[in-house]
Amino acid sequence: MKKILQPAQPEHTIYYSDFSGRLFEHFVPVTVKIECDYGSEYDGARLEFHLSDKGLKKLLKFLNENLSEDTKKELKKELDCDCVKSSCDYNNKEIYKKLV
Repeated sequence: MKKILQPAQPEHTIYYSDFSGRLFEHFVPVTVKIECDYGSEYDGARLEFHLSDKGLKKLLKFLNENLSEDTKKELKKELDCDCVKSSCDYNNKEIYKKLV
């Protein structure tokens, strides 16, 4: 038998940009997740950041400046693929353009 002792309260949350500190109105535009895997000195650690599109552009610029040429070539192949089937595919291509 299940007896509810205290009804659950709806959660009310607010989000701030982890780069600028500004409050987001209704939702988080960008969530960046980093997971450290086996072999990393931070094995098992997880980070999650909430960013605006402006913050994402800064992160993409950093990645563009630090990605290897081989990685950029692989991303370029994805970009050159004529396989846009949805707006998500289109948006992926727009992000790839910032990386290559």
